[in-house]
Amino acid sequence: KSFISYLHFKKEGIMKQVFFYALMTMLIISLGSCNKNEDENNPTPIPEAPILVSEITVTTDMPNKPAKEVLAFAYDDSYRVKQVKWLNNETLDFKYGKSTIDLKVTYSSTPSDKSDYHFTVENNHVISLEVAYKNVDSKTNYQIEYTPDDYLAQITYMHMDRTIVRKPIWKDSNLIDFEEKGVKYRYYRPSEYLNKSNIDLSVVVSGYISYIDLSYAALIEQLGKPSKNIMENVPNSLHDYQYNYVADDNGYVQSITKKITDKNTDKVYTVTYSVKYLNK
Repeated sequence: KSFISYLHFKKEGIMKQVFFYALMTMLIISLGSCNKNEDENNPTPIPEAPILVSEITVTTDMPNKPAKEVLAFAYDDSYRVKQVKWLNNETLDFKYGKSTIDLKVTYSSTPSDKSDYHFTVENNHVISLEVAYKNVDSKTNYQIEYTPDDYLAQITYMHMDRTIVRKPIWKDSNLIDFEEKGVKYRYYRPSEYLNKSNIDLSVVVSGYISYIDLSYAALIEQLGKPSKNIMENVPNSLHDYQYNYVADDNGYVQSITKKITDKNTDKVYTVTYSVKYLNK
């Protein structure tokens, strides 16, 4: 009798184990199904592609300038500028390394001629630039420093065996002056429109001081923080400048009209910049 009782007890134990494992299996399947339904009902959001400048059409009636130029911007998978069809029929090709940016500038008139730009990058800032120009044996080296809050602070380079140091002057997060040997040179005034795009439109419409070399880095916003506003040229003894803007409801500038008055002849010239965007 005791043996039969033992078998009965053993059987009950096995049945309890089977029931327990069956219950756990059903619970796991149920939880998995719930999670799956939750995932289907609440899918992981896909990040939106950023708004990028795709094209800027420049038209002008100024003498000795092309009547129309189309600046076209291409991007890599990380939304970095890969190639630019730039002013004066230049093509800019950017190649990004771990701590470098290499730029080749080619010219449609002489495709075999190239200028090579080697930017050294640290903490997402260009800290030095070496330029090998077309048809020139010598190179130019720039050393670049920043403020603690990521604004351009100083540019140092050699010119005709002379060390030149220039310090940008910022006001209300906008680059307005450059200082050299204690003398300030006024270049810009801020517009009322924010510099919202991934391309620094100030470089396109008002130039980057006299630094063509550094303008390529400023264009793709690699020289620290860009000016908060789109910047305008300051009137000088030779020219007066007037700007007019058209922007969409989100503040993205769609067109800029720049009137340039030659003070010697009183002639007024017009330059228009029409901006197109991707993912907008």
